[in-house]
Amino acid sequence: CRVPEAPRGGGELASSNSVEIEQVIETHETFARMLAMAVACNQTKVFNLVFNDSLSSLRKAGESLTHHSLSHEERVDPELGLQPQTSWFNTRCMEALTLFIDIFGSIREGDGTLLDNVLILAASETGDARTHSIDEVPFMTVGHAGGAIKTGLYVRGNADPTTRVGLTAMQIMGVSVSKWGTRSLETSKTITDILV
Repeated sequence: CRVPEAPRGGGELASSNSVEIEQVIETHETFARMLAMAVACNQTKVFNLVFNDSLSSLRKAGESLTHHSLSHEERVDPELGLQPQTSWFNTRCMEALTLFIDIFGSIREGDGTLLDNVLILAASETGDARTHSIDEVPFMTVGHAGGAIKTGLYVRGNADPTTRVGLTAMQIMGVSVSKWGTRSLETSKTITDILV
C-alpha cells in the first residue's frame, strides 16, 4: 500500500458539485485512485461509485444544455443514426469508466493486478435515455473476481429482470442469498454463462 499521487493542479480538487464534464472527470480520476488504493489495502471490500447524477446534469463548460436535456431534445442525425452531442457525452462517460478500470488494472497484486481479484459491476439506468426505457439496460462485469468468472462474453438478458445481474454478482462474491429483488424484479435465476 502506498499513498496515491497528489491530484493535478496543485492538490486542489474541482468543486464536488460541479457538473462541467471536464471537472467531473478530473475529480473522478482522483477519487478512483484513492478508492483503488483503499481496496488494495483492504480498507474496504464493497463500494458504490456514481459518476453522474441520475438526471445526468453534466454539461460542457460554457454551455447551458445538459446531457439529460440533450438526450430528450437533440434530433437523431439521419446520416449517423444517433444524437451527435448526446453521443459525445456518452463517450466521455465510457472513457471515465475505462479510466477507472485501468486504475484498478495498474495496481500489482501477486502475479496479476487488483483487477484480477475484484468484480466491478457497471450499469446505466436506462436502455434508451430519450424514453427512459428500462428495456435492454446495459450492465457490465469487469474483473476476474479472483478467477470466479469468465470475461469477454456478451450475454443477452432476454427480458429477464436486471436483478439477475446483482444476484449473480452477490453469489460470486460469497454472499449467501438465493433470491433478490422485489415484486416483478424478484429473481432466483443467476447468469450461469459467466461462471467458471
